[in-house]
Amino acid sequence: MPLRDLVAYLGNRQATGILQYERADEKRQVVVREGAVVNASSNQPRDYLAQFLINMGQMSEDQYMAAYRAQQDTRVFLGQAVVSMGLATHEAVRNALQLKFREALLSAFAWEEGTFTFTPGGGPPPLPGLEVGVPLLEIYREADMRETAWKAIRAVFPSGQARLVLHRENLAQAPEPGSLDDRLTRMIEEGATIDDLILGLHSTDFFLYQRLYALHRLDAVSVAPHEVLSVPTPVPNVLGTEEGAEEIFRAAQAFFDAGNVADAAALARRAYELSPAASTANFLRQAETALTEQLRAELGGLCVPTLRVDAEVLRRLPLSAPERYLLSRVDGQRTVEAIIQVSPIHELEALRCFHGFLDQGLVDVRRS
Repeated sequence: MPLRDLVAYLGNRQATGILQYERADEKRQVVVREGAVVNASSNQPRDYLAQFLINMGQMSEDQYMAAYRAQQDTRVFLGQAVVSMGLATHEAVRNALQLKFREALLSAFAWEEGTFTFTPGGGPPPLPGLEVGVPLLEIYREADMRETAWKAIRAVFPSGQARLVLHRENLAQAPEPGSLDDRLTRMIEEGATIDDLILGLHSTDFFLYQRLYALHRLDAVSVAPHEVLSVPTPVPNVLGTEEGAEEIFRAAQAFFDAGNVADAAALARRAYELSPAASTANFLRQAETALTEQLRAELGGLCVPTLRVDAEVLRRLPLSAPERYLLSRVDGQRTVEAIIQVSPIHELEALRCFHGFLDQGLVDVRRS
């Protein structure tokens, strides 16, 4: 049963309960009360409330870190910490929560595989002063609009690796300093790709592409001609040749048993992509958890990275969007842990990037 149809089913019946859905290492949960989403959680950093608040201009990355530390000390929810620190109003946090709840389901409607369970009954109570409810049927109807919008958007912007050209003379008005459009236009002029924009602005895919499409309709943004695409970091071909899912899975287990968790995780990911079964998904989680713990021990804690090359050299390197984002946050002051905490990038991917930076001589690290 498609997740989208399930949402309509639950919405029509004004259901109450907890909907959990997952694929591979991605897990999400929404709490439904009388046919409306009243809470949502995810293990993906891009789905965190902080990312929406940063994108909406309610706080900076540094302010988020201060709020995060306050949250850890007081054990309150982030939304409450942000309000109590005066970084955002109750209304702003409620708006961010509404977007978060919508994205929790809308972005998962495109999944081609995964599993879900719905458990009738109550769930966690809403946050005091931050009560938000988004009707499931409203989310279901919005999916139709998005499907149509994505077709138009992809006809103009077929790839996230594209760089853009800004035509300031065609903007409806000059962006307000510090606004989202101001940050967006500056990054475009600095040569950012669309994927760079999504990460750098802590945006969801749809809202960033939607804004770019609106600017395109004004002839204020166009795709750069003769685009040189960034080269993504390849997955290591440990076996040397392409094998079937079973052979790759057995090789991954052998590497894992031998203590080579890096190659084990890479092969486990490939085995899962070829055969998305419960066995490959479970082993993928096991291998990536072990790799995360290993890299965290090597690079986490009080390790402070510093750049060994200048910005012009970095600009010419064939880096992926996550790599460019992480390097742009290296200032000789923030720890690796702090950079990852505020980033919209999954911890394991970020740790892998930093490990690669060390191997390539792009950064040094020191103990704070």
